Amino acid sequence: MKVYQTTRLINILEVDASEEKVNKELKNLVREDWDFKVRQMDSQEYLVVFPDKNSLDTFAKFSSFEISLYSLKGKLEK
Repeated sequence: MKVYQTTRLINILEVDASEEKVNKELKNLVREDWDFKVRQMDSQEYLVVFPDKNSLDTFAKFSSFEISLYSLKGKLEK
């Protein structure tokens, strides 16, 4: 897997999360036409590639978040 500057871990605080749910939530919140390349790393951590540094920086400003489609709660790992 290619590593991008805009790759980060997202810690999802829900037990029923999945790669598909996280991807759909990010498409709804950040950018619909982007492939976030979501990969589950362990039970709660997902590796995500953001479309650009600006969207990553904006998302990183949240101490935690809840995304609307599946009400997934999480935080971006630094």
